[in-house]
Amino acid sequence: MDRLGLWRTFRYMVTEDISIYFHKHCRFRFRGGKEAYGVIWENKGALVFSSKELHSRYKDDPDFPESDAVLPIDSDDVLMAEVIS
Repeated sequence: MDRLGLWRTFRYMVTEDISIYFHKHCRFRFRGGKEAYGVIWENKGALVFSSKELHSRYKDDPDFPESDAVLPIDSDDVLMAEVIS
């Protein structure tokens, strides 16, 4: 129980939870305590992460190499997401 007397339950986010954050610039907290700012979306059935700038370039330029723009992640690694713009 925390200071306010509320029970806090921990659970991992699943793809359905994360999907509301797809293609939006967000602050993410990942397992292991790391925080990052960027964009998450599904690409070819896999969840991927990228910076806001690289995501824009990837969307706008069909010849932009995917390997330079995206980092595959697992939905279990995302603990928190917050839209910042």
